[in-house]
Amino acid sequence: MLPLAREASDGILDYWTAVLSMSTSRLRYIFELRFASGETRFLTEYGFVDAAPRWKHYAGYFFYPYDLPVDRFAMPSWVAGTTFYLVFPDRFANGDRSNDPAWVRPWGEAPTNDSFFGGDIAGIRQRLGWLSDLGVSGLYLTPVFASPSNHKYDPEDYETEVFLLPAASHAEKDGAYTNTQRMLQWHEKSVEPPGDANSDLQFMI
Repeated sequence: MLPLAREASDGILDYWTAVLSMSTSRLRYIFELRFASGETRFLTEYGFVDAAPRWKHYAGYFFYPYDLPVDRFAMPSWVAGTTFYLVFPDRFANGDRSNDPAWVRPWGEAPTNDSFFGGDIAGIRQRLGWLSDLGVSGLYLTPVFASPSNHKYDPEDYETEVFLLPAASHAEKDGAYTNTQRMLQWHEKSVEPPGDANSDLQFMI
């Protein structure tokens, strides 16, 4: 427990301070208030409570914002001037039909929330030339984890190999639980997709 000292008062509010030496950059804390009446209360993220929160999961504890330079994401220099292309693998191109699930739907059929069309990494590789002709220099893939859905934002395990392509967001490299609002982006079609490759609008349902 670290006692606080009243540093100043402006007639409305009192300001209390303390100096805490930290061995790490991580800190969770609450305030314990002892009144002259003998009453003790605690100030937590939930407000004033009669008992201190349990340590389990640190629910209710304040978290000190640790923003160290080493923890900050620095945009690589190559990103400037890069033209990114968003790929929804299942709806982009089917390059290897041998790995299609039994329930794969015919390519070109109107998509639904639950339909699979067999798009895969092989299909992306086979269309790299087309993407390059468009002027694309970076790919941004939606998740490729093993998943029961076609969008794969609900992975069933984390043992699937993940391809960290240059355009991958730093926040998504360790999981698939971020929403970057990229589905709200508008994509202007430059040219017609070749062969049986689909445009971005094919997966916008």
